[in-house]
Amino acid sequence: MNTQTTLAGAIAECRLVEFTYNGGIRVVEPHMLALNETGQPVLSAWFVRGYSRRGGHGWREYLLSGISLPTVLNETFDEPRSGYNPEPNAKFPHVIARV
Repeated sequence: MNTQTTLAGAIAECRLVEFTYNGGIRVVEPHMLALNETGQPVLSAWFVRGYSRRGGHGWREYLLSGISLPTVLNETFDEPRSGYNPEPNAKFPHVIARV
């Protein structure tokens, strides 16, 4: 299964995902898979735990080309986080999958 398919499935089931990105392991609540303004596939997610240069919880965007070893976890989330915008917009003009 490829990364995009794995992430789309996790979004559909509201399940947390663990993956490696820029050398660190991250666990996120995946909310949207989309193409960004340059046409690159990107994951918009709420950072839960793991490595983060910024620290703390919050919204993060991850280029799919940088994600490796995605694993869908048994943990789930109940609803979208505050600040989630599920509609296509200038930043994410083409939505592939969303909560």
